[in-house]
Amino acid sequence: MPGTVTPSTVQSASSSTSESRHECQYPDIAIDPTTNEYPFQRKMVFCELLTSQFTPAQLVQVCGECLQYSARCCTHVGLGKACHHFRLVFTSGACVDGRAGISVVLGQIGPGIDQFAQPVTDEMDPGQKRTSQRAELLAALIGVRRAMDGDLHEYEGYDPSAMKERIIATDSEYVVKGMTEWMGQWKRNGWKTSMGMTPANLDLFQLLERTIEEMEVEHNAVFGFWQVPKSVNREADKMARAAARGGVKVVPEKAAEGSAEGARKRLVKVGAVEGEKS
Repeated sequence: MPGTVTPSTVQSASSSTSESRHECQYPDIAIDPTTNEYPFQRKMVFCELLTSQFTPAQLVQVCGECLQYSARCCTHVGLGKACHHFRLVFTSGACVDGRAGISVVLGQIGPGIDQFAQPVTDEMDPGQKRTSQRAELLAALIGVRRAMDGDLHEYEGYDPSAMKERIIATDSEYVVKGMTEWMGQWKRNGWKTSMGMTPANLDLFQLLERTIEEMEVEHNAVFGFWQVPKSVNREADKMARAAARGGVKVVPEKAAEGSAEGARKRLVKVGAVEGEKS
């Protein structure tokens, strides 16, 4: 997972685009992909200005105050710090020797629980075989449920009443394509594949979709999915594998209030409960 990145010099956003994203209607990315980005049909699409100047790792920013991850946006490309508009939730699932684990990473370890991992148990996924695909879907599901944890501080352009964007970042093509492409096709086919078969793991895909819809209504939010390279999701991947291998829950130890110093991970042998708060 990238930390603070010093980007290459780019042209600052013009004054016409310096206003807060929340003060205007979201543009149609399909019409003008050059200077706009937004979760389009649940898929996070970055503007051409960003993709031409930054690698996927450099599109990730970490706030120096709350240590949470967010994606760069065209409107604030010249800001020089995280703008928080597209908050990132990194997720990963792993299966090792018939045991599975999941992880969710909202930011660097700091004075809050911004990272955690846990094994997949029968209580979380009853009666199901442990597979990497189900683990990836369960990780995304828990990531969505944790994504609306409150903003830890006010920031430039902060408006608690504005729409909130949350992006599930994963290296799982299966999860991203499933949620952004296949779900619509299955629904049109009566929840069948083009071959007339019931899609694998349809129960989790449908539960993930329902959970997103509920969260969007309850929290005035919009969710999107971003497929990142494995190198960008390394932190979450490592934690998920550790949870799968060891059957332990991995959480960060809280640092002193108001400081990230002294924060470190600790391993706690506990049973995992779906949606459990630490």
